[in-house]
Amino acid sequence: MSMPKPTIDNLKVAWKRIDFDRPDKIFVVHPYIRQWIDNDLDNWLEVLSKSIDDGYTPNASTPCPAPKPGFLIRPGSVLDIEDEVVFTYLVGQLFEGIHARLIEHQGNPDIAHALSDSHDTEAWIKSDWRVWAKWREDSVGAINSAAFALTTDIVGYYDNIELSILASDLRLACGNDPHIELLMQCLNRWSQPRGRGIPQGYAASHILAKLYLLSLDSYLIDNRYQHLRYVDDIRVFCSSSIDAQRAIIDIGKFLSKRGLNLQSAKTKILNKEDALLDFDGVSTVIEDIQGKLKEELKAAISSTASAVSEFVLLQALENSANPPTELLEKAFNDHIINGNFDKTLFHYLLTRLGKAKSPIAVNYCIDSLSIKPDETGPILRYLSSIELSDDQYSNIANYFQSDSCIYDYQKYQLMKWSCDLSNIHSSLLAIARQWAFDGSLPEYVRSFSIAVLGNAAIDHDLEVIEAQYDMQLSDISKADCAFACRSQEKSRRNTFYAKAINDGYVIQRAIETAKAI
Repeated sequence: MSMPKPTIDNLKVAWKRIDFDRPDKIFVVHPYIRQWIDNDLDNWLEVLSKSIDDGYTPNASTPCPAPKPGFLIRPGSVLDIEDEVVFTYLVGQLFEGIHARLIEHQGNPDIAHALSDSHDTEAWIKSDWRVWAKWREDSVGAINSAAFALTTDIVGYYDNIELSILASDLRLACGNDPHIELLMQCLNRWSQPRGRGIPQGYAASHILAKLYLLSLDSYLIDNRYQHLRYVDDIRVFCSSSIDAQRAIIDIGKFLSKRGLNLQSAKTKILNKEDALLDFDGVSTVIEDIQGKLKEELKAAISSTASAVSEFVLLQALENSANPPTELLEKAFNDHIINGNFDKTLFHYLLTRLGKAKSPIAVNYCIDSLSIKPDETGPILRYLSSIELSDDQYSNIANYFQSDSCIYDYQKYQLMKWSCDLSNIHSSLLAIARQWAFDGSLPEYVRSFSIAVLGNAAIDHDLEVIEAQYDMQLSDISKADCAFACRSQEKSRRNTFYAKAINDGYVIQRAIETAKAI
């Protein structure tokens, strides 16, 4: 059976669904490419539909190593925008079969990334603070009926999914649907050179990851284990320590058949008291914080192996009353500066202090860029709420220009943050000039560096960018240069654009968008 040609309507749903991965679930975005394409979306999707119908060839994915706690690396992936839409479209075409396969265990024991009951809605995954709260509440309820809990997770889960087994799981869910063949071609292309794993940071991958561990859920239920699972974080509730030890052996044996292993450093057997402390998370750390703040923390925050994200916190706190700034500042002093660092509490307090525009955490955060590089995102979001001094901007710049800044992903985060600032400090502009055409840096760092210079619209920077246009090796880099020059003197700009507009589709879209501004 051949795969039907994608309809424009189905591709539009995929286009809108990729917004689920933004702003903070996806590792890397481009500053403007979605804006460029949106202005010509139907034509772009028509070309993409024909490309799929003619036999789509995916591009290679770009590795994006992001810092984790302890100076470890999370192996992120960056897909081209066409590949991201195709990936989302293909999983969307299989969504109904996958949903039917997963529905029995949806919400219990499988809590994360709850699937929408509607198969064609743009919001195909539910993933907000209420899902995190359910993870905490169900875990607390389960341990209250047990004596021990096994907590564990899987080593490099997304990165180690066996694609041949995943293909078999998809056929069980969807039969011989022809979309599976192209999906597996894409996944095999993106998994090179290892030949296993699915791209991290995409909603379509979350859905495939849910399907891959369905058999583990069924196995544990059939063997009379009570368990809950949040992606690859697994909690098993047992009547004795021996039963918990048996669970480790049983889960380990089962996962090994799927190419997976438990992470020994995160595998623990906890008695009820310690499990409650672990599951209740940060609310047990703040017993000395009184009143509204304490209750808000308990309501809004759920502890998991991966602490609650800044975006989830913003959702949870959006409509709640603001605690007094003095209370927030005291909590930050007591529990972050002078206490034991807790990631979830840190995120919560930064979110609240940013909304209160309190500068109390500024110096701590700037110092933490080198000590806790994995916290760069929440730190920069907080700093964007504060009016920083020249010295503080210089301290930020000094770190990013030092040998201590070894992560390209941190550099991307800095330039993305700088691109969103209404007034770009001279020290950040200096860094953007240094990185914009540095071929040793990934394109995603250079794209935002060029965007920063384009936003600043300083004549001599725009002249350099125009001169660099012909030296760029990719259409995206050329489009970045063309769009950055939108503020050039009009006749010079239009002369440049007239020469460049036929150099490629994405360049044309960048130029047309620039001229329309």
